[in-house]
Amino acid sequence: MHLFSVTVIDKGKLLNESMRGKSIDIEEIKAKVREQGYDSIDEIAYAEFSEDGTLHIVPMK
Repeated sequence: MHLFSVTVIDKGKLLNESMRGKSIDIEEIKAKVREQGYDSIDEIAYAEFSEDGTLHIVPMK
């Protein structure tokens, strides 16, 4: 089974366009960012949300 993944954060900004039409909740993204120890989306260089609910984060340097 192949899972889709969507880029949801790029350079500290939420990419609403890439989430449109997908069952991705912005509040869920924000919660997952906090769960992984980040205070704000501004701290994220890049994040990808997988269909299985995993958020893969690359922090700003």
